[in-house]
Amino acid sequence: MKRINFIFVLILSLCLILNTVSAQQPESQKGEELGGMYFPKESSKQKLEIVLVEDFENCDSWMAKMPIDQGFARAKKVQGASDQVKQKFANNSKFCLGIKEWSYKRGFNWLEIKPPSPIAIVGKLKGLLIWAVGRNFRHRLEIWVKNYQGIEYPIDMGSLNFRGWRRMSARIPMYIPYYTKYIPQYKVMHVTRFIIRHDPDEKNGEFYVYMDNLEAVVDTYEDTYDGDDMINEMGEERWEEIEAKEIEKKAGSSTTGGGQ
Repeated sequence: MKRINFIFVLILSLCLILNTVSAQQPESQKGEELGGMYFPKESSKQKLEIVLVEDFENCDSWMAKMPIDQGFARAKKVQGASDQVKQKFANNSKFCLGIKEWSYKRGFNWLEIKPPSPIAIVGKLKGLLIWAVGRNFRHRLEIWVKNYQGIEYPIDMGSLNFRGWRRMSARIPMYIPYYTKYIPQYKVMHVTRFIIRHDPDEKNGEFYVYMDNLEAVVDTYEDTYDGDDMINEMGEERWEEIEAKEIEKKAGSSTTGGGQ
């Protein structure tokens, strides 16, 4: 009995010590919750924000495809949006991306959904959020991002096993490089495609999914110094920006001259 009481007192003492240490923890080491996700605070100057990446109001050029031996799919702009999205944007969000697929058989099938060009996300990318209608299938949604090294990484957003609109979210793993010691230090990330991984136990045939409002959690804090204005809002050197404009200008002049 004395042994049990001693263990109980020891456990209680440890809990009190841990609570005291947690209370005395510096503010810079505490985390922050945003978009239903918890983010450890890497520095006292961290400034997390949710930014809209793609609203799908003009998604006519998005494409959907499957391996030819698994089935076929189609993407198109569809009227509809979550009630919460409508309220947030004062009913200006009217359309979403709709996907319909026809799978021939059950199995580890997959569906690829691609934008007309990679979508840039400026800032230190920490998390992704997207609204989706899953129709109770146990398929999983992945969003693929490409870093400055040209390497793509899948971000598992979770299962589509729900009905109606739901906001899906996922943190960006720390192992994805987005930072260098050279200037500009923080590199732009790109969303290149979505992949839907099929649950092999789900039935084949028709499957519908709708997606709207792709958002990103980004750390917008940047160190300021004399000369940071030589990097534009996309994190690129001004030298490259001016050269691109000059090339575009020369190309325009050449085309005009050829027409005359």
